[in-house]
Amino acid sequence: MNRKLTTLLIAFLTIAVMMGVAFSSTHKVEMLRVATVNGVELKPGNYKLSLSGENTAEIYRGKKLMVTATVEIQPLGGSTPGSVAQGVDGKVREIRLKNEKVVFIDSATPRRSGR
Repeated sequence: MNRKLTTLLIAFLTIAVMMGVAFSSTHKVEMLRVATVNGVELKPGNYKLSLSGENTAEIYRGKKLMVTATVEIQPLGGSTPGSVAQGVDGKVREIRLKNEKVVFIDSATPRRSGR
């Protein structure tokens, strides 16, 4: 009985780890100039962008969580992969990965209503 319980526990933990990997991904990002996300200043340097399946992005510098933001994942389209798009105010608008872009909702360019 003890052996069955151990096997069941190992199977459960394996599935839990695999689901965590399936619903999150991590990418390396380099900020070339000072940028802001949700009011948090990010100095130039290397960061880690962690995406979850819940439209949330976390940006880390080393192991320190710098900021959490609401994002929308979109196809890359004609954008340049491996780049960070900032507004003139320094806010990060998009981080462009290999096949997709991460659009920061709080920093997105306001849309004009049609008149």
